[in-house]
Amino acid sequence: LKFLSEKGLLLGVTSNTPHRTIDTTLPMLDLSKYFDFFVCTADLGAEKPEPEIFNRTLFEVQTLLNDFTIQPHQILHIGDSLVADYCGARAAGFSALYLNRGEKSITFQDWLVAPTYPGKSNEDIHEHTIHEISQVVSFFNHREK
Repeated sequence: LKFLSEKGLLLGVTSNTPHRTIDTTLPMLDLSKYFDFFVCTADLGAEKPEPEIFNRTLFEVQTLLNDFTIQPHQILHIGDSLVADYCGARAAGFSALYLNRGEKSITFQDWLVAPTYPGKSNEDIHEHTIHEISQVVSFFNHREK
């Protein structure tokens, strides 16, 4: 987060968790200082992978940057749920990375059905899967080349 923040990127949280997680957990871990906005399920009555929550994220980014020409594909969503985060973000037109922690992963909302998106395939998912959050730095360094 520090690396991305120092690059001047706008960082936000788009979460299916209740406000109390954002209001208590992030400050307790001293992480809230890195984030510019928070979008929660409780605000919308919609949750990932539904497009409404990603549309709200897009609106937050456009508003904070005062640039309503920003398109979804210009936003990178990183999350640890293949269905809710990766497929949901891709279906909404976002760029995305799937954080697969392997055995460390905990599956929530296992009833969700992954939305489809153009180019959806096992190869696409594999190409956009990371296993450690530190790999995001490598992803950005690779994109800058």
